[in-house]
Amino acid sequence: MQSFGPLCNEREVPVSGKASLIVMSVALLLSACATQKGTVLPKGDGTYTVLTQAQNERDALRMAQRDAEYTCKKSTGRKHFVSLSHKSQDVGPEIASSKDGGVKGMAASVLQHAVRANNTENFKVEMLFRCGHA
Repeated sequence: MQSFGPLCNEREVPVSGKASLIVMSVALLLSACATQKGTVLPKGDGTYTVLTQAQNERDALRMAQRDAEYTCKKSTGRKHFVSLSHKSQDVGPEIASSKDGGVKGMAASVLQHAVRANNTENFKVEMLFRCGHA
């Protein structure tokens, strides 16, 4: 059997170099998680509106809260914010009519559930906030 030496100019990386590479990779992944997912609009007087959409209301609201924290951290150095108001809206597809009954209504309800489960943005949240404490 013939050996061809190191492939692709491989070289031995010292353990400390490997540890640094792992730390940098983890930091890069964490910084990618700490980004804005929705749209944040400055309203003046230190207030902002954040708009997010997600598959369910809970996730859309969490996303809005994370965006508020991210915005405040970026602008003031602290993640604290006060939600002044928020509203949620169901924007998912609507197939079944509440007036349909029997088999037709049941089939439409099952179809609507399947479509909504595959739709990634069924709920929209709009939250007004300002950075700081209450």
